Amino acid sequence: MNELDFLEKIRQSAQADEIPEGLRPEQIERKLESSSQGRKKHVIRRWAAGAGAAACVGLAVFSWFVSSQTGDMKNQMESAESQAVADSAPSSDEKADTGSEGEIAAAEDVEKVMASAADYQQVYDTVKYPQAETYKEDRGILGTISDWISGGSTSDAMEKSESTADTAAAPESGAATNDQAAGADTSADSADGSSYSDTNVREAGVDEADIVKTDGKYIYLVTRQGMLQIVEARGGDMKLASTLRLEAAGEGIQEMYVDGDVLSVITSDYETALYEREKNTYDTLEQQTTHLYTYDISDRTKVRQTGHISQEGYYQSSRKSGQYVYLFTNYTPYNTEDPEAVEEYIPRVNGELLPAEDIYLPREQNISSYIVITSVDTGTPDKVQDTKALVAGSDMMYVSSSNIYITRPEWSQGGNRTSIVRFAYKEGKIKAEAAASVNGYLNDSFSLDEYEGNLRLVLTASDARGVDTNGLYILDQKLEVTGKIENLAEGERIKSARFMGDKGYFVTFRNTDPLFSVDLSDPQNPAVLGELKIPGFSEYLHYYGDNLFLGIGRDADPETGKELGLKLSMFDISDPSNVTEKSKMILDAVSEYSVAANYKAIMIDPEKNLFGFAYTEGGYSPSGEYPNAYYGVFSYEEGTGFVNKLVWPLYENQEDHYGGFTDARGLYIDNTIYIYNGSSLTAFDMNQEYQQTGKLEW
Repeated sequence: MNELDFLEKIRQSAQADEIPEGLRPEQIERKLESSSQGRKKHVIRRWAAGAGAAACVGLAVFSWFVSSQTGDMKNQMESAESQAVADSAPSSDEKADTGSEGEIAAAEDVEKVMASAADYQQVYDTVKYPQAETYKEDRGILGTISDWISGGSTSDAMEKSESTADTAAAPESGAATNDQAAGADTSADSADGSSYSDTNVREAGVDEADIVKTDGKYIYLVTRQGMLQIVEARGGDMKLASTLRLEAAGEGIQEMYVDGDVLSVITSDYETALYEREKNTYDTLEQQTTHLYTYDISDRTKVRQTGHISQEGYYQSSRKSGQYVYLFTNYTPYNTEDPEAVEEYIPRVNGELLPAEDIYLPREQNISSYIVITSVDTGTPDKVQDTKALVAGSDMMYVSSSNIYITRPEWSQGGNRTSIVRFAYKEGKIKAEAAASVNGYLNDSFSLDEYEGNLRLVLTASDARGVDTNGLYILDQKLEVTGKIENLAEGERIKSARFMGDKGYFVTFRNTDPLFSVDLSDPQNPAVLGELKIPGFSEYLHYYGDNLFLGIGRDADPETGKELGLKLSMFDISDPSNVTEKSKMILDAVSEYSVAANYKAIMIDPEKNLFGFAYTEGGYSPSGEYPNAYYGVFSYEEGTGFVNKLVWPLYENQEDHYGGFTDARGLYIDNTIYIYNGSSLTAFDMNQEYQQTGKLEW
């Protein structure tokens, strides 16, 4: 159901004698908590203007409220986060011809999976601003697409897919290792032999942009002033090599990639204008454009731009696979009253309107946003390899080594479901291949994972009584269910999940923390192996080597479920049927910790026995003072447990509180730890009991 439909249901229910179960306060709260990671990320939203200023404001406020309350709905509705794509061949002059090696093998013609627009009029008929008489109950845009693909109701998807499981496509070959399934190796070695930490990414082999990167010799930092600093790291004797400033006024750096001598920088800017909705009545419009700049940094003291592409929409996320960057933006038309004004409801890529045939439409009309995906080869960085857009809403995405999964929650009085669309990608080409709908909502992007051609998911659903239950589903490449486990942990909600090869682990919570271990080796018959109940819950899980599993989360009162301080848990998973908590550390005073909002904010390397993240102590005071923020570095020692190696204040005055916590990153090069807080970089020698050895400030 789109936002306006949902608002209308709230209005109607307010007039009814009895509030529908699905719209009761406790149910609304459950919906707002359903995707608790994405919302914690900072996103900039645009105003959408159209017929009726009050409706515009209502939609904008509701969208912001959902995004700020519900979390990856992470990074996820987090900002109505991602959305996707289809078709394989580029159709614009701006798109480079990559030849047959970039083709994606597909079992079905893409036109049988999703229909592209015949012309701009067809796009307009879908995205035009909804009028009151068009309000009606639906199960969501992606659910409609799923109907399109399956030829039937997605509410029957489970039963239908089970009956067709025997004819499902064979899974792809190539089993992931435990390290791959648990997350990418977060350490690397440079050409000169030094070891250094990498960004903590979701999928091995698929890089993610961040505000801090290192290549083992240099550190690349996005500052709060909107500049990019390149620092030569020589232990504590750091030296500023160069500063990159954007020439365009008002353009800000979002994130970056570093790959050898290639630097890719993602930026965004605004164009503000007035739209005359009717005589003497105006709406303020803010059109955001996302840019990808590519630089040659073979000489770090003289950065040279080699390419630039742009696409309309606010920056949602990106990924880098090989030498290709995939850029995801969310585009909302700002005037859909005139079908002839195509420039006001069709997104531009590199200044050119996206061709109608590259825009994929649901059968439902009155959809207010697109997801636009553009691929760029860093070898030809001023050319667009492929661009596709899907008119649909979304909350989060997961990108494996060969597929992009876009998900959307569907809320109704009857319960909740999640729609999924799968797009294959390879060497810059993007192609839509499958869609489906499953019961329940996802906690974050770790709640789904691809392994040997199958997608595994864990979700929380509300039954007819409004009681939460949890389920695990395994889907093949057609997104047909091959196996499932349902009705787990009644009354509890999933807080975290991690898949490792043919095993899965997930945590639910009400008053205690059941850690479930699941055998996924037979996709037709997944089975729960064990269940460990302990106080509190883990919000982030990470494989720590030697049959160890790190959990970072909250301590809690086992009787009331009241959340307390930060809790670190080390689990022994040598016997998945009997997982035990070997050790724990509780920091009672901690109120927030960065890894709960952004998994890229943690520095972690099990081989080096090191992890670190930012946290705050204390709450906001009536006088307006902010809690103290620190960066903590930890290790785990057999027989001793967790050891807090370093606690470093992230700011020295209240003016720095915001950036000190949200921008904080830790990294290491050889035996030096570097802590960044948005405006300074501080070095510590691990061989000298973490003694401070240097500092750079901006």
